[in-house]
Amino acid sequence: MLPNWFKTFVGLDGLARSQFIYQTVTFTGQLQTESYATALHAGSPLVASVDVPQTVRARMARQRVADTADPMGLSTVIEEAVMVREVGGPRVMREQLDHLLTLIEHDHNDIRILPTRTYAHGGKVGEFILLYFDEAQTVGYIEYPTGVSTCRITMGWQCTRCWPTSSARRHCRKVNPPN
Repeated sequence: MLPNWFKTFVGLDGLARSQFIYQTVTFTGQLQTESYATALHAGSPLVASVDVPQTVRARMARQRVADTADPMGLSTVIEEAVMVREVGGPRVMREQLDHLLTLIEHDHNDIRILPTRTYAHGGKVGEFILLYFDEAQTVGYIEYPTGVSTCRITMGWQCTRCWPTSSARRHCRKVNPPN
């Protein structure tokens, strides 16, 4: 079920001593609860519904940041909007945020939140992961291979879930009322 490009990453991920993750839209897989991951993948146009349970099991099996015996070091920057973007409903989000608070307490985790109002920063290039190894070069990774077909699928999914222009106009006026 896993594409070949992702199998390579999973193999490298398992060998890494630490990683840096920049997330703008969702919590990274290393920080996700099972409920959050299930809700996230169940709503994705890139994961077939029959593949969701196996995808979530694979994601949970890869988590090493909560491991107390041999933890992977994690440094992450999470956009503040991720914390309020509801995935799976209030119960799932409460569980996810409680889990994040637990992980923040681990010495091998450096979890930072980038305030939404901070625009001028280098992360505008998008989400990425850096894997660090004891005896190999650092490897960079983006979640999905880029390509027109992936972009079209994502665009269609996003456009069906966005506010229409009239609502966007109202929201802009609400956020930035005229003087």
